[in-house]
Amino acid sequence: MLGMVVGCGSDPVVPTSGFEWPRVAATAAGLDTALLNALEVRIADSLPNVNALVIVRGGAIAWEWYPPGADTNAAYDTHSVTKSAIATFVGQAIHEGLITSLDQPITQLYPAIADDDAVDPRLRSATLRHLLGMTSGLENEITQRVPFTSTELVERLTRVPLLFAPGEGWHYDMANSHLLSGILSRVRRESVGAWANADLFARLNIVHGRWQVDHEGVSLGWTGLFLNARDLAKLGELYLRDGVWLGERVLPAGFAAEVAGTANVALPDEFADYGFHWWTSTRLGTRAWIAAGFRHQYIVILPDRDAVVVIQSESVNLRGPVVDHYRILADFIAPSIGPS
Repeated sequence: MLGMVVGCGSDPVVPTSGFEWPRVAATAAGLDTALLNALEVRIADSLPNVNALVIVRGGAIAWEWYPPGADTNAAYDTHSVTKSAIATFVGQAIHEGLITSLDQPITQLYPAIADDDAVDPRLRSATLRHLLGMTSGLENEITQRVPFTSTELVERLTRVPLLFAPGEGWHYDMANSHLLSGILSRVRRESVGAWANADLFARLNIVHGRWQVDHEGVSLGWTGLFLNARDLAKLGELYLRDGVWLGERVLPAGFAAEVAGTANVALPDEFADYGFHWWTSTRLGTRAWIAAGFRHQYIVILPDRDAVVVIQSESVNLRGPVVDHYRILADFIAPSIGPS
């Protein structure tokens, strides 16, 4: 995946909030330390690719784990967790009045779709909700009609024939996410990465990260956001607090629950149902809103437990076989977090 990207984008600006995570003892936060100790043994025995684990409870870091000698500030490609970040900036655009709602037609925000004869005419009825819910009919992953190294990538993706009319099916892919990034770039008049660095990431004191871009400088919508585990937990905490950060509203009220907590498409054979660039589930014994990326990158929000969990896993320079790290959520982490 890393070889397919074009540019690295700009580094974050100096943050303004100075926020640092408070800390609390695991036992004081109500965590089952016996289960967490057993998890550390499990990682040492059979999960060599785990890079970081963080549990935030009640707004404070209650437990974290890194491999011996690890750089805790190291930022890794979050892969499809990037999609959930894109949803966040859709919410911020709505809050700032740049977008009216999730049901706004995309032709109002990207007029070229209405004027381009090469675009499947059915795409003209698509809304932001269709793009976020992967129900637009756009398809790219299977046929690879448009290499990700293409110039004018956003425009080319709009010209791919649809699999179905918007709202008539579901197909998880990358094109929806990059088109959303392109739309956000148009309404904001800068890349999502530049906007993030100057605004949301500065508020959250996110400095150890970067966001890769395409040939035209559009931040990649489906992958390419590099963050460390503590900073990923900040995004989770923003959702847990209904879009409010340090007393200031950043996302519209109810937006977090709408995109991350609503099952748009039921997927009974998957680890979760699909929401709107987030996954959502009750299969961990409690409600879970999940941002998930390639080879087991996770932000897991447990709204009924007042908790955020982050798992980062090595996805490029593997240290051993790929193992399903989601199981440690189900078998160790979620059970270790008692009722709040």
